[in-house]
Formats: sequence, C-alpha cells, structure tokens
Amino acid sequence: MTTEDQSQPLDRITIEALRLYRPPFRCEHGYIWDANNEMVADDEGRDTVLRIRGWGRIGYQPNPEQLQDKVGKLIARAMTEFWKREWQRVLADPSQWDIRHDDVDALLKVMEQS
Repeated sequence: MTTEDQSQPLDRITIEALRLYRPPFRCEHGYIWDANNEMVADDEGRDTVLRIRGWGRIGYQPNPEQLQDKVGKLIARAMTEFWKREWQRVLADPSQWDIRHDDVDALLKVMEQS
C-alpha cells in the first residue's frame, strides 16, 4: 500500500473526506470516534486492527466509494507520518529506549525505503 504524495494539491474528494470527521479522535473499546462522536473505525472483533467505518453515513453522499477509500488513505497517511516520526525519535538515541540492536537495523532499512 502506498500513501499519497503530500506535495499534490488537495482534490475535491480529499476535502470532502476531511470534512466527514473532526479531530481530536479517540479510541475507546476498539472503536475510533471523532469529536462529534461519529465512528471512524472499529476492530470488527476479529484479527484486524481497524476497519474503516461510516458507510451508513457516507453511503448517502455523492461518491460514497471514493469518500470511504479517501478516508482510509488519509488514515494510512497519518499513521505513516506518526510511525516515522516516532521511530525517528527512537533512532536518534536508541540507548534511551528498550530496543534491541537488530530492531534498530531493521528500522533503518524501513526508514530508508519510505
């Protein structure tokens, strides 16, 4: 899975997808909710981490498939940015974290590829 190029201007679907939910987001009991108590994702009670939600709400809007896909891509991009930022903190000074040397090597390879 790839994330979108952040240097590109925001298209209409992206703007509509951003309007669907309001930060701050919170995770409670396997669900992610926005500030307006709209469900964004859940864990489906299986082996999944999260499942993008909102079809009942999005399904009545123009371009519902594109909107749901866009929300998923935006979440993936946010997670990617967060993970990179947090791992950069770890890699800046691995000695202050509980991390093995082989973990650092693996992380460096991942960071080089992304």
